[in-house]
Amino acid sequence: MRSPRTSFRLLAAATSATLLLPFALATSAAAAPVVLSAGKPAAASSNSSPYLAGNLTDGN
Repeated sequence: MRSPRTSFRLLAAATSATLLLPFALATSAAAAPVVLSAGKPAAASSNSSPYLAGNLTDGN
């Protein structure tokens, strides 16, 4: 027969896994992160030809 401590640990592990499983499934289903800066205005004090301020918010 198992000791009471082992049974408690097994119950705690099973409960934790049951409660956390929906969160793991919900977060893995997200296809891509949301780009909060897409389409917002951007400014820069200086630039170099391929690194313009508009490229910051174009979503690429």
